Amino acid sequence: ELFVSYKLVLLGLEFNTREMTVSIPHAYRQEVCDLLNNHWHRGRRSFTINEIETLVGKLGRVGQAFRPMYHLMGSLYKSVAFCLNKAEAYKLTVSKDFRALLRRSRTKITNDTSLQEARAIRFAAQQASRQTHHSKKTFHICKSLREELDFLTALMNDFSIPLSTFIGHIVPREPDFVAAG
Repeated sequence: ELFVSYKLVLLGLEFNTREMTVSIPHAYRQEVCDLLNNHWHRGRRSFTINEIETLVGKLGRVGQAFRPMYHLMGSLYKSVAFCLNKAEAYKLTVSKDFRALLRRSRTKITNDTSLQEARAIRFAAQQASRQTHHSKKTFHICKSLREELDFLTALMNDFSIPLSTFIGHIVPREPDFVAAG
């Protein structure tokens, strides 16, 4: 059944044609608030790569409608990169199979490489990446990450702040005329 309304949720974003804004639906905002309040609470001291990647993904989704969110996530991106680097270094020191996968994945694919060999190289790269991203190693929440998490939690929990952006600020503009003057 089709409802005619000035508000439309499309691809997980709420479009308001009266205010000409794009925002995050209330249910999704509540889901992110629950994640921040219950899982990333003040007493939490460590995390895994998969947990922080989930948080970054959800906040990135919020950033599609609330553009300033991208500027607030710097420390989160740095933490993910740091953890991936440390997890890979750890796997290199303890796993002979992981070292073999990395060696195999770093082989150059050229025009002379057979299709079978190219598939084996890509598979090795995929497996090495999967093992790094799904590492169960825990990492400490540093001071800057804690401050950013606290700020993001306060922002998301303050429902008086609309997490929206004007449609005109999202759509790229290409001038189709030259102004005289």
